[in-house]
Amino acid sequence: MIKVTAGRKTKALFLLIGIFFLVCALAYVIGIRVNTTPSIPLGFYKLTDKAPEKGDYIMFCPPKRPIFDMALQRGYIDPGFCSGQYSHIMKRVVGVAGDHVVVTTKSVSVNGHPVADSAQMVVDLGNRPMPVYRLPDTTLANGQFLLMGENPISFDARYFGLISGSQINGVIQPLFTWRK
Repeated sequence: MIKVTAGRKTKALFLLIGIFFLVCALAYVIGIRVNTTPSIPLGFYKLTDKAPEKGDYIMFCPPKRPIFDMALQRGYIDPGFCSGQYSHIMKRVVGVAGDHVVVTTKSVSVNGHPVADSAQMVVDLGNRPMPVYRLPDTTLANGQFLLMGENPISFDARYFGLISGSQINGVIQPLFTWRK
């Protein structure tokens, strides 16, 4: 019989931890990303170099702007490695070049069709006033994207406006997802 000592248990634990971090690093290198927010389905995604199209999920680095500073301060986004020390954000593309978009406090519409659950919130879950963003009837130019979450309380284009294609890191394709 093999006697398991505390030293062997510690070594085994460190080995398991090391293997776990090695697997995580390898997954990151091959483009596996994890979404832990309710903006899009929770789960695992594969980062691709596909050009973003309407309906795709994308990952982007927010531009350094006061609205994203506020989002970071309030915890809407996490700290990360993008400019401004922001984390990457994952959203769905709902508007692309050539689309006519309108953002009001009551709804977001694309080509005359309202986006479901897109009314702006007056206050957030902490009872703090939300920023008001409006975009009159605008035709999106090449390289402009309208991004929305799939949750009525998502921090998305209703508050931060349009995103440039240069901010987009890539399309993320679902591998294994679930709803909260």
